[in-house]
Amino acid sequence: MTTLKTVKVAGLDIKVPPGSAFACETPPMMPKMHFLCACIGKRGSGKLVASVNLLEKLEVVDRLFYVSPSAKSNSAGLARLSKMLSPEDMYSDVNDVSILTDIVKKIEAERDDLEEYRKKLKLYNEALKRINSHESLYGIPMEMMIAYGEGRPKHRWGGRPPCIVLYFDDILGSQLMIGKGAR
Repeated sequence: MTTLKTVKVAGLDIKVPPGSAFACETPPMMPKMHFLCACIGKRGSGKLVASVNLLEKLEVVDRLFYVSPSAKSNSAGLARLSKMLSPEDMYSDVNDVSILTDIVKKIEAERDDLEEYRKKLKLYNEALKRINSHESLYGIPMEMMIAYGEGRPKHRWGGRPPCIVLYFDDILGSQLMIGKGAR
């Protein structure tokens, strides 16, 4: 049996970035988010039931995008996911590759909303700090006073990045997987 030897090379130290690679904290017995999951089985074998149960048990999913030719007819199976799945995030035409662009735009809007919230919160906190410091109100910039007057900003997800799931169901032979959608 061969034993592996560790060799330290000067200048090639690996620096691990701080924080976790998994932004969405999941319960201990669940897969760590983010992950790629494939449910494979014959028709009627319970793939959707298993997926719905997994998504419910993750407890951290804020928004779900569901792409399936049977999106409308699976309403009974998806009803339990109404907390994370909005009708505008359901797509049934799996041959329309523009839905991918639409989903990306919605995710980018979530990012922009979070960045805007953080910007407003920083301005609000700075205004609060300056007002509480007994500084002359005339010395505080107008935009800070306006931010203070509007009150503490609110964010849909409480100031944290949302945990988003993309769920593709029965798309194997569709344009999303072949041709222009394969990108």
